[in-house]
Amino acid sequence: MKREIVAASFEAGASTSVVAQRYNVNTNQVFLRRLYRNGLLGPTGAPEPALLPVTITGNPPTENARALAPADIGRIEIELPNGCRIRVDVTVDSKALRRILDVLERR
Repeated sequence: MKREIVAASFEAGASTSVVAQRYNVNTNQVFLRRLYRNGLLGPTGAPEPALLPVTITGNPPTENARALAPADIGRIEIELPNGCRIRVDVTVDSKALRRILDVLERR
């Protein structure tokens, strides 16, 4: 129905008030559509966002943030009497380490 009203309003010599009466709509609705089509209402809506080019090179890093810490900071080496050695750093989960040590001490 809207397309029909708009098309009728664009016919040569069409009167916005006559078209509005014919379709039982407000004259302003028809008039505003004509202004819009003729570019007299200015830009509508928000401006298009500016997009920046992005370049991806190489493979993305797969290491987690913990592995990125300097190797020397907070690292300790644990050597058990049975010869097993474990190296851990400051990010070690103490409960998990305790379970691992318990298992290795039984070997």
